[in-house]
Amino acid sequence: MFATYLRADPIYSPDLLRGASRVREQPSRRANAQGLVRGLALALALLLAGGCAALRLLMVLCQQAGRAAPTLLLGALLLGGFQLVQSLFTDLDQPLAQVQLVTSTANIDQQQVQQRLAPLFARSGFFSLDLDAARRELESLPLIAHASLRRRWPGQLVVQLQMHQPLARWGEQGLLASGGQVLAEGAQHYPQLPQLIGPIGSEEALFKQYQQFEQMLRPLGLSVVRLVQQERGSGFLTAKALSGDRVVELALGSGQWMEKMQRFIHFVRQGALSLSELARVDLRHRNGFAVVSRQAEPKAAP
Repeated sequence: MFATYLRADPIYSPDLLRGASRVREQPSRRANAQGLVRGLALALALLLAGGCAALRLLMVLCQQAGRAAPTLLLGALLLGGFQLVQSLFTDLDQPLAQVQLVTSTANIDQQQVQQRLAPLFARSGFFSLDLDAARRELESLPLIAHASLRRRWPGQLVVQLQMHQPLARWGEQGLLASGGQVLAEGAQHYPQLPQLIGPIGSEEALFKQYQQFEQMLRPLGLSVVRLVQQERGSGFLTAKALSGDRVVELALGSGQWMEKMQRFIHFVRQGALSLSELARVDLRHRNGFAVVSRQAEPKAAP
């Protein structure tokens, strides 16, 4: 199979070497030189792999090369080394055996991560995987703020994820995360978070309002579990007792929410209202409020 690289006539004559800078090489001789380089490269690759036949082939090719042997030998060495490294790289670039996810939360959707990375894994191996492309794919997922990837020999990929912090459930299915990011889904993973409902663009303001109400109601033994702002600005708040299952609903109306909440808290602290007896409080009245007690609420049929 190596016969095509063995030729009886030398590739370069002395006259041609002396005038090499001016005389243009004939196409046939150029092809012969290229063939000889390939032959030398193949012989060197075989020699590195081990074999007496490869050594004999290398000696014959060097004799035929004559004065050009050092140059051709260097070129063949480089080419053979490149082919050997490429072969070794192909052998070592095996598919990934395992992907390890490192994150601060257990609510990461591993199936979603796998779906994003699967196309890259299908066309890449351990060494050829584009880590930057994989990082960009992961950072485009909801709740992932930053991703870093590193290889661990022999076939493992370690993926570290920094997550956005979920602050509240938004709407029926979404999430409001740190940085004001609104996610279309994920609420089912965080049932313990308060629920905020409001018009598009009101996320940050409504969350700040929730924080203020939470700070005001905590001393009374209540925690805000739901805050709603309707399109026209009317507000409704649901608070739950920190101990027990008591729930109080507050109708805030439009505007002056803080003043209305302060008036409600004042009457509670003065003893005019008993939280244990309250079911609903309507704070929309200018000079007072309406109360529905637990006793007045219709009870469910047994």
